[in-house]
Amino acid sequence: MLLKSQIFNNFSFKLILIPSIFCLILSFFLSEFAQNLLIFSGILSFGIIHGANDILLLKKNTRNNDDSSLNLLIKYLAMVISFGIFFYFIPFYALIFFVLFSSYHFGEHQWTMFDNKGLKKLSFFYFSYGLFLCSVLFWIHSSQVNIVI
Repeated sequence: MLLKSQIFNNFSFKLILIPSIFCLILSFFLSEFAQNLLIFSGILSFGIIHGANDILLLKKNTRNNDDSSLNLLIKYLAMVISFGIFFYFIPFYALIFFVLFSSYHFGEHQWTMFDNKGLKKLSFFYFSYGLFLCSVLFWIHSSQVNIVI
């Protein structure tokens, strides 16, 4: 486990914290249209990079190292399409699953500076932190969330 001084001096932590604060301050000065434009640009750029990173993590964590990148890409796309079908046919349960899964995923990606990812306490922390983030976002933007739901 890292010490507090190691966490806050970690490059990954600074890479997450500084742009987050910058975007929060920027949101007070930009119009809604400009914010939406930046959001969609971020999704299209960083979202694609994030998906590519997920594929690399899958390759790193697979037991069968013979899987080619194309094979992993096909499996990843099949999973995305399956979730799309899941959302189409049973949206209520799919939304609950998506929020819970995303909570863990957000927490895990925000706290990548921890070395030992096998600890159950750490998995619970990832999930709790991610669920807290989702809850705050849903609470702050409750009218928009209600429209989506």
